[in-house]
Order: sequence, then C-alpha cells, then structure tokens
Amino acid sequence: MARTAKAYDLETTMAFFVKEQVQEEASFTDLQQKLKIIGASPEGLLALDRELLARPVPVVQSLPVIGP
Repeated sequence: MARTAKAYDLETTMAFFVKEQVQEEASFTDLQQKLKIIGASPEGLLALDRELLARPVPVVQSLPVIGP
C-alpha cells in the first residue's frame, strides 16, 4: 500500500519494523521451547538465566532517513 501511494519512506520504515518483529517472534519462540524443556527444574532455570544474561544488549538503530 505504501508503494502504491508512493510513500517510499513509509515503506522503508514498515520493512524495518516487520524485520524486527520477525526477529523478536523467533527469539520468543526459542525461549518458549527452552522453558517447556526445562519445566520447573531449578538447575535448568538457573542455566537459562545465565544464558539470557550473556546475551548482548540490543543496539537501538535509528530508522533510515529518506528525502530532503
């Protein structure tokens, strides 16, 4: 719709947003599967906690600027 309306800046912004959402959904699905496997195991939860703490902090990216 953005392309049809020639709103190319909006198209770029939406593509960026969708890409980020897909990554977040994949991350959540992975975490959900690990929690199902771990169950209520204190050792498993501790290991998962350590794994999550080791994740790099995401860098917030600026949206691309298009136009004058």
